[in-house]
Amino acid sequence: MACISQSPVKRVMIPKPDGSERSLGILTVKDRIVQMATKIAIEPVFEADFRGCSYGFRPKRNAKQALEVVRKACNNKDCPTASRLRLVPLSHWIFEYKLVLLY
Repeated sequence: MACISQSPVKRVMIPKPDGSERSLGILTVKDRIVQMATKIAIEPVFEADFRGCSYGFRPKRNAKQALEVVRKACNNKDCPTASRLRLVPLSHWIFEYKLVLLY
């Protein structure tokens, strides 16, 4: 197995509207290629283990899609979890929805 060493990251200071600066790290092309090759190799392995209802940090899925699924479940009168979701406080409803799906 080849050992790949990472090159130093180039730091660039980006000015902010309030006058302060924010640092930005720019990778070398070689490091970016290695990162992308690693992602391409391991992503299918992890993707196979995720459930269809999982939306966090997955390719072609986002928070808006997850909320749409929850909204449809809440509006579905035949859904056994819909009445339970309406009784849960707003701060806990997504967590409760996930727990209901598990059981």
